[in-house]
Amino acid sequence: FFSSLNASIIALGINTLLPLKMGEIAKCINLNKKIKISIHNSFSLIIWERFVDMNILALLGLVTIGLYQPEVNLQPFFVSVIFLWGGLFIYLKVDTIYKKLTFFLPDFIQNFLNQLHEALTIKRSNADIISIVILSLIIWFVYIFQIWFILDKLLLIELNTSQLLIVFIVTALGMAIPSVPGAIGIYEAAMVLSLGWFGIDKTEALVAGFVCHAFILI
Repeated sequence: FFSSLNASIIALGINTLLPLKMGEIAKCINLNKKIKISIHNSFSLIIWERFVDMNILALLGLVTIGLYQPEVNLQPFFVSVIFLWGGLFIYLKVDTIYKKLTFFLPDFIQNFLNQLHEALTIKRSNADIISIVILSLIIWFVYIFQIWFILDKLLLIELNTSQLLIVFIVTALGMAIPSVPGAIGIYEAAMVLSLGWFGIDKTEALVAGFVCHAFILI
């Protein structure tokens, strides 16, 4: 558990300091050195992490649409998630596609991709899948609670449940984009954009973005 915690903290720290989510690569290297998990298994871990995150955000988006017709158009995001599912289905079911996409690559790259392919396609038990989903939902609930507490209790910005979810989804997508270190500027812009839909002044929304982002980074 400590090794997992250590790798996660290192990844978060480096993502704060360096652009393009370089912390994810650092996480792979750290796990490889500390507990001898192969690089391709580490990469498969990160791919599944991000895949679960995208699906939970999509689920929250569907809940939001069910509660409230938002001004933000989430359809492109839903389409991208559907494409991910379609691509995953084809990738897992049609092995020849993978072979045709990799046959021309150098042997050492093919070897790595073959091992990564094996790590991604290994069958998981139902208990493992359920555990991952439950843990991920708990983690995302904590994130949402944090944003609600800062906006509602500290900054006195009152939002209903659906509005809070919209603000959270938009800011979470801003954080997920591989960009500048710690998504500085992008997170704040996402906060100003989403709060602006609900009549919050840009200056107040910008302050909210700085405060929420500071809590996340600290």
